[in-house]
Amino acid sequence: MKRTSSPRQRFTLEERRTLLAAFRDGQLSARDFVRQHGFSLATLYRWQVRPTGGAGTAGFIPVTNPLAASAPPPAYHLRWPSGLSLELAPGFNPRELAALLPLLR
Repeated sequence: MKRTSSPRQRFTLEERRTLLAAFRDGQLSARDFVRQHGFSLATLYRWQVRPTGGAGTAGFIPVTNPLAASAPPPAYHLRWPSGLSLELAPGFNPRELAALLPLLR
């Protein structure tokens, strides 16, 4: 038995935006909305993630790396004759330092 299907409907960018706005503003579930408008649930979800769709429409989104941000200079830099060193950031907890120093000796 040969499977027949209707040609895939193409939506313009403006149609996609209008349909997405209608879905967001409406009271229908996603399943009911796509049935009513004649396209798949996967298509609706894809439009929500990538509303413009199609190849070549991806843009550059700058992302800052919080780990790459320069740390403030240390408040203290302690060096032992053995070569061991310890940098203390501004606002360090003196109790933590007191607990740490015996471990370093």
